Amino acid sequence: MKIKILLFLLTGAFISNSCKSDDTDTCCVNLEMDMDIRFINGSGDNITNQEDGIELRDIAVYNKEGEDWVVSSNQPILVDRENEDYIRIFASDYTFTDQISETRIDFEDGTTDYIKTQLYKNGKNSIILKVWYNDVLEWDAKESDDDRYFDIEK
Repeated sequence: MKIKILLFLLTGAFISNSCKSDDTDTCCVNLEMDMDIRFINGSGDNITNQEDGIELRDIAVYNKEGEDWVVSSNQPILVDRENEDYIRIFASDYTFTDQISETRIDFEDGTTDYIKTQLYKNGKNSIILKVWYNDVLEWDAKESDDDRYFDIEK
C-alpha cells in the first residue's frame, strides 16, 4: 500500500511540474502568416491552377529583408476552399516600421505584384492583422470574421 501511495505522489508531482510554464517563448507558438488568393479573370471566373491561368509553376515568391529581396523559404501551395483552387502565400516575418512586412510575387509573364502585411508580433507569436495587395487593402482582421482569403483579378 505504501508503494502505491508513493507512486501516486511521484506521478502527481511529475505531472504538475512538467505541465507548468510561465515562459511563453518556450510554451506556445502561434503563427498565422498565410493568406489564400484566388486569381480571377475579368468575368469573375477562377483562373487559379488553370491551363491558361495562373499555376504554381508560374510564380516565384520573394521576401524583403532589409534592402534585399530573397527567395521565400515558404513557397506557395495550392489549397482547396469549398471546391475552389486558391494559392496559399506565406507572408514574410521580417518587419519594418509599424510591423509591416513585404512579399513580392513574380509571374511567368514578367509582371510583379506586391503584398504588404501588418503583423502583430509578441515573442514567438506572429499574426497577420492586415493585408494589402498592390497597395489595396484586401483583408483586415478587425473587419473580417473569415480567414485571410481574397480574390485578385488578373
